[in-house]
Amino acid sequence: MTGGATFRDPAGSVSVTRHRVIRTVFPEGIANLNACLNSPAARRFVDSGDMIATYKPETTAAPRPDREVVEHPRIPFIGYPYEWTPAMLHTAARLTLDLCSAFIEEGLGLKDATPLNILFRGPRPVFIDVLSIEERSPLDPIWLADA
Repeated sequence: MTGGATFRDPAGSVSVTRHRVIRTVFPEGIANLNACLNSPAARRFVDSGDMIATYKPETTAAPRPDREVVEHPRIPFIGYPYEWTPAMLHTAARLTLDLCSAFIEEGLGLKDATPLNILFRGPRPVFIDVLSIEERSPLDPIWLADA
């Protein structure tokens, strides 16, 4: 079974099968993908298990030459924020703020703070929306966390 998992992001789409999670990145999202893949903070979060790993698969071609395709490990259970306990909501929010703090030091930020960017692998939150990472102007103090 394949299902689309991205509903709001114009920068890409996600296809989920039983064994794979494939993200197609549209031209407007490629800069954000590269910002994520080149970020030392993102690598630290991936290494600690707090952020989903992202890699370019050898066997999946982009559907068009102006698009990129990446793959993520599959998280076996999908839970939604309205199902989470208060402690899970707190942990997810804490991870979002930790990501923001680390990325700001690299001139990056998160587009938003939606809890839909987080899934849980067992009891641990995992940030999954790699296209939400973007370059930020140091002169822009406003973070539109609900955009």
